[in-house]
Amino acid sequence: MLVNIIHGALKQVQVIDAAMHLLQIFDRIAHRPAINACMEKEATELRGLYLRQCQNFRHEFDNNHRKPPLRKNEPIGAGSALWANALCTNVENGWNSICSSPVEVRKYDGSVENIYSELIEALTMYQKQKYSDWLESLAGLDALELQERLDQVSHLSNNTGLQFMYLTFNILYFSIVASAPKT
Repeated sequence: MLVNIIHGALKQVQVIDAAMHLLQIFDRIAHRPAINACMEKEATELRGLYLRQCQNFRHEFDNNHRKPPLRKNEPIGAGSALWANALCTNVENGWNSICSSPVEVRKYDGSVENIYSELIEALTMYQKQKYSDWLESLAGLDALELQERLDQVSHLSNNTGLQFMYLTFNILYFSIVASAPKT
């Protein structure tokens, strides 16, 4: 009966983090071999779910890295890097959940770790490239042109019609600078 409850609870879950929390809860009450076998089977299915999610993120990145989905009036460099950072965060959150699983999920054949590291590396390199592209675009400006660009205010509105103002460089680009790896 507990096996059916475990299977039913994890059947609908599509978020790795939520599924791993459920596995941790069920691990506390799993004492019989049948329940442990069920937990291992569910962990294998979650491993497959994580692999599919990584493949979807990779597919989204490969399809959109040349022209990433940006909000209206969002700077290309910062918006691209923030988009890649969001993908990277999703992949890392899933990986951290996999690593904290009570059942060994990542050590079957090493493919999960390989796919994770390759995807993180591609996303990180993309962010670094966008950062260096931005620095190159700023290097060609003299002090007056740079000050004019920093003083430009962009207007954005959300679905409720509220207006938000932000300085094009000061917020979005400085978020790249702040999150850029120190070399």
